[in-house]
Amino acid sequence: SAGMSHIAVLTTSKFLLLKYPARCTFWTEKMAHQVCSLILILSLTIPIICLIVEKDDIAFDYRTYTCDYGFNADVYKKILPIMSIIIIFIPNIVIVATTVPTLKYLAAAGKSAKRVRRSVPWQGALTVALTAIFYCISTLPICIYYIGKSFVKKDLTGLIFLFLFYSLSRNTVFSISKICC
Repeated sequence: SAGMSHIAVLTTSKFLLLKYPARCTFWTEKMAHQVCSLILILSLTIPIICLIVEKDDIAFDYRTYTCDYGFNADVYKKILPIMSIIIIFIPNIVIVATTVPTLKYLAAAGKSAKRVRRSVPWQGALTVALTAIFYCISTLPICIYYIGKSFVKKDLTGLIFLFLFYSLSRNTVFSISKICC
């Protein structure tokens, strides 16, 4: 979630740079460090909430071979969808909402540059846009899994959903990351 939040800030700052170039000259390196530090501190909310709710709920997950929170307490049925929306879904919306206008600005800049027979430096903004697009595509199944996990019944079909959809969503993340790298 810290990575997703950083990408949301990256796309938002690129959008603001293109929309308000005169105002962005006052941004300093110290301000960027403060924003990144704030995001890192906010990304600690999930582990802190998990430790407050039930500190012994850490288990080994054989699907991914990692230690993970079990989310077995009844409180998680209410907290987990809200946390998923705030930490995964909202940054995805911010990324999409700032990437689309950035691409529109790039298209308009390209048309203007063609009229005066110049070129536009596409590398920076295009890198931001592609990073945002691939990250959103790769994290959307995980977001759906964590939101839907609270609503799935503990019968056989629910367990099949939990296992198969989780595997599918994790494989989507890894496949897209392999393609991008």
